[in-house]
Amino acid sequence: MDLQLRGKVVLVTAASKGLGKATAKQFAREGAKIAICARSELIDKTAAEIESETGTEVLSLRADVTSQEDIERVINATVDISEKDLDTTNLHPDLTPLPPFPTREGGF
Repeated sequence: MDLQLRGKVVLVTAASKGLGKATAKQFAREGAKIAICARSELIDKTAAEIESETGTEVLSLRADVTSQEDIERVINATVDISEKDLDTTNLHPDLTPLPPFPTREGGF
């Protein structure tokens, strides 16, 4: 299936297991540049597993998405892995206090 995600930049939260992990794997299979985060120490193991299964490099970060500081750190790190802006994320604005996303033209 081609979802036209090749080269897109994707941030997947709660990605150390379950639905978040499955979502990240599928984005990686589709050729997206992936950043994953979770509070769990399993996040690095999950990144290695996705890289091994898909051949896609994965940025893994430990973060708590209820923390504004962690959210900004994760978003900035995600933007830094590519030459373009963040294309999509599964962060839910009703549950997570999202800052304005940084862009290549200027930060927050």
